[in-house]
Amino acid sequence: MKNFLYITLILTISSCGFYTFSGASINAEIKNIKIGYFINEAENFKANLDRDITQKLTDFIIEQTDLSLNGNNYEIEINGKIISYDISPISISSNDFANQNRLSISVNIDFKNYINEKENYNQKFTRYVDYKSDQNLEEIESELTDQILEEICIDIFNKTFVNW
Repeated sequence: MKNFLYITLILTISSCGFYTFSGASINAEIKNIKIGYFINEAENFKANLDRDITQKLTDFIIEQTDLSLNGNNYEIEINGKIISYDISPISISSNDFANQNRLSISVNIDFKNYINEKENYNQKFTRYVDYKSDQNLEEIESELTDQILEEICIDIFNKTFVNW
């Protein structure tokens, strides 16, 4: 048992990064992150969508890691664009009316790791949620976009820090 504790202690001390309960494995040299304000390039969009995703992603990363926000001195950087915000019918009835609609949001992420440039990526992330067409979108839009943005933030986090 004593040997097991020594081995565990040595492995912990000699690791080259840190591991969080979220599954993130981050190089120990990385202390600061810059998260740029998202640009909204979608033709259709909900007001403040750019602000909402920027804040959600920032909050999620800060809660799940030990990184600090620093806009001037950082080792990694995330910049994003909202590239689509679409509502489309997905289930059509026999009388040509939609039974269900789909709200989908796509963002493009440009990730830079200045410590290990092999981890850099530029990738599109898309999530959607379906809803009944007889529901008033204005009444449920905030709830739906919150759900989609949360899922997109998880996807971005996993790609960036968990290499999922």
